[in-house]
Amino acid sequence: MRANQRNIMPDLISALLTLALSGCGDSNAPTAPPTGAIEITVMTTSTIGDVDTTGYVVSIDDGAWRSVGVPTRVEIDGLSKARHRITLSGLGTNCSVTSPNPLLVDLDPDLGVLLLSFTVKCPPEGPYPWDY
Repeated sequence: MRANQRNIMPDLISALLTLALSGCGDSNAPTAPPTGAIEITVMTTSTIGDVDTTGYVVSIDDGAWRSVGVPTRVEIDGLSKARHRITLSGLGTNCSVTSPNPLLVDLDPDLGVLLLSFTVKCPPEGPYPWDY
């Protein structure tokens, strides 16, 4: 009986190794975490001729500045699932942000593109007609 047990052991070891190694294929390779996107719109209120037409810039998490045109929007993708800080800058001297700035947002790529907006007010420059 011992002779039969010795003959089975190499076959058993070979079968176990084959089974263990079959789980090492690419199908079990780790995948990159999903990334999401934020679409930023800047809404400007002003009188005719006092709109800041040079556009604005936004930064995410104090990173590089990216242009946001007037009256367009910008989509920034490749962002991780996390809390992000979005800052608007590049305003004309007569303009100010009337919405919170910077914005703190929680991005979850599973929920799609996160839509954000800043509101900018640009009153007329110089003395108001009623200041005379």
